[in-house]
Amino acid sequence: MTTEAESRPFNAASFYAFLKEGRFMGVRCRENGNIYAEARPIDPVSHSRDMEWHELSGRATLTTFTCISVAPASLEAKGYGRNNPYCTGIVTLEEGHESARESPV
Repeated sequence: MTTEAESRPFNAASFYAFLKEGRFMGVRCRENGNIYAEARPIDPVSHSRDMEWHELSGRATLTTFTCISVAPASLEAKGYGRNNPYCTGIVTLEEGHESARESPV
């Protein structure tokens, strides 16, 4: 029997719904076992559509980061720019997947 969570589509709306429930969910390809933090319906390596939701630990190591003072229009509209930079970084999840994330300072 498939649970409601397992039947959710592999998209951002489902990802954020899981976060609201306190769950950090990624996806796993059933064909090759690759795990991704981003919700995606197709594995970019095998091109398989045989994906499943996979709960991630939420533990990661910050690999690198940078602070950016020249903001895109979407972040300028929120007040970021020369005098208020935003940061972006690469984290390596405990599960092994690397992911880029932005975090306004």
